[in-house]
Amino acid sequence: MIRRFRTQSIFILALMLLLGVECVADYPDCSWNCTANDVAVEKAYVVSAPSCTAGATVNASLRIVFRNRTNTNRVAVRMLGDLYVNNQRVRSFNECVLGTMPPGVSDVLLASVSFPCGASLELRNIIVSWTAGQESCSDQPKCADRVAKCWGGATGASVPVEGTPILAAFSSNSPVCLGTVMTFVPQASGGTPPYSTLWTFGEGTSSSSVSQPTYTYAAAGTFSVTLKVTDSSGVSASTTGGVTVYPLPVATASNSGPYPEGATLLLSASGGVAFAWTGPNGFSSTSQNPTIAGASPSSAGTYTVTVTGGTGCSSKASTSVVVLVNRAPTAGSSATTLSEDTSAGISLLGTDPDGDILTYRVVTPP
Repeated sequence: MIRRFRTQSIFILALMLLLGVECVADYPDCSWNCTANDVAVEKAYVVSAPSCTAGATVNASLRIVFRNRTNTNRVAVRMLGDLYVNNQRVRSFNECVLGTMPPGVSDVLLASVSFPCGASLELRNIIVSWTAGQESCSDQPKCADRVAKCWGGATGASVPVEGTPILAAFSSNSPVCLGTVMTFVPQASGGTPPYSTLWTFGEGTSSSSVSQPTYTYAAAGTFSVTLKVTDSSGVSASTTGGVTVYPLPVATASNSGPYPEGATLLLSASGGVAFAWTGPNGFSSTSQNPTIAGASPSSAGTYTVTVTGGTGCSSKASTSVVVLVNRAPTAGSSATTLSEDTSAGISLLGTDPDGDILTYRVVTPP
């Protein structure tokens, strides 16, 4: 039974070929062999507002620019394709775009579309087909009439969709402490890349056209930064955001010296919520008001404290510690001539380099 069925099938196929009957698939599942390429897609674009806000839905008209490369009309021009939004297919097209397409350029409305603000759009798997005969858009297209009269190749062409609204945004390392470099990064999407940027930093007339600029503010406060993004077609969009620069804490450092040797040093700091001291002899402390017992000459010198405020910003202050060294006095000598049984005065002379009051004691009597 199977052998007989195969024999009948081969006979019927041979008969169709003998009679000139073509065996082709139904449109649009044609085995496309685009050799004519008379009509091509030059551009796809949307018509909408030039800019949008994050999270908004954009409603736009999707238009296609075709070019008839011949000197005669092409009729019943049909387009197959898929619309991708952010690399996800959202819609397919099987449209008769023009009943009659004259030579040259034709700008045609394909559809109304919606997409998220800042999305990228692309038409993929595009195949444009036509006839040169009497067919109209209301007629059922036939693969036999179109399989070679097409553009896009066997798998279809891809064309980016231009003119989508630009979403302008940016990020920064705000907040920063006064004196810290602030960095800015643009986050533009939509439109037609590449983009150019213009930044204003909200401090005087300062501005920059660098894509990812850095800026150091001269004062603390909150500043309004504006980014203007312009795409390659000249369409612009702007956004403004605030950045914050924290003031530095006012750090102070002091001590209760000068100190005599052996005394206890007392250091004091203010202006913040955290403190870190360093000083001579490898000294370190996280106390606000640390003490050092047993002052010695090596304890003298500069002590520095890093004061951190509630915002995390810090500044430094220093204080100089003096330790007084008790230097030995200098004893003088004098000679006196004595007579037997006669009293005489003796002068005891001495000086102290530190100005201390001296006391005297005779240790070797005459």
